Amino acid sequence: MGEKKETKRVRAKRVNYSRYGYYFIAPFFIVYCIFSLAPLLMTFYYSFFEYYRDGLNVIGPNFVGFENYVNLFKKGDFFQYFGNTLLVWIIGFIPQIVVSFLLALIFTSHRMKIRG
Repeated sequence: MGEKKETKRVRAKRVNYSRYGYYFIAPFFIVYCIFSLAPLLMTFYYSFFEYYRDGLNVIGPNFVGFENYVNLFKKGDFFQYFGNTLLVWIIGFIPQIVVSFLLALIFTSHRMKIRG
């Protein structure tokens, strides 16, 4: 019986560190929700409305439902829009990956002796 009481005392003195992982991850999720998730959801929401300008006057928002999506595929410009989006993505993605690899190579160089 004495052994069981000792193990309970030892367990009671232990600190649970598992919650600290959530504290370190929380800033990432907050920033992700503000700068990535919220704009994505708002873009989807705004896609159901019509906005346009008549001179300096902004006309809208007028709810059009799926009409914007129907026009996207009906007019035949979808592949041009897709190509433009792909081009912008490639122009932004390829240099970012190249710079990331070069920085990783520099920071892990044996001559610089910078290691994480």
